[in-house]
Amino acid sequence: SEQEIVEQNKLNIYPNPFQISETGNRPFVTFEYKSDSNGEVTIFDFSMNKVDSFDCTQDHNITENIKCNWFGENLNGIMVANGVYFCRLKTEKSEVWGKVMVINLSGGYYE
Repeated sequence: SEQEIVEQNKLNIYPNPFQISETGNRPFVTFEYKSDSNGEVTIFDFSMNKVDSFDCTQDHNITENIKCNWFGENLNGIMVANGVYFCRLKTEKSEVWGKVMVINLSGGYYE
């Protein structure tokens, strides 16, 4: 089950790499962390510029986990470029980091 993959003090990010395509459905990457308090995820580019920020809240289907999704967009709602992005989750009790690789399939480079 999904609950088993959530390790203490580790930010789980999946799918990773995150593939963006123009197939009509809106792909997203999921962040999951074992915590009893809500948090906030901030996405940074390789130069540590803030790309996006959003709340990460309790998943009532999975006890003691917070879960949220990122749709691969920046603060202006524009799809981000290919590359590695750093992800910080801050809760009341902790701060954890992870990274996600974004591959934009609509660019033709990975088709």
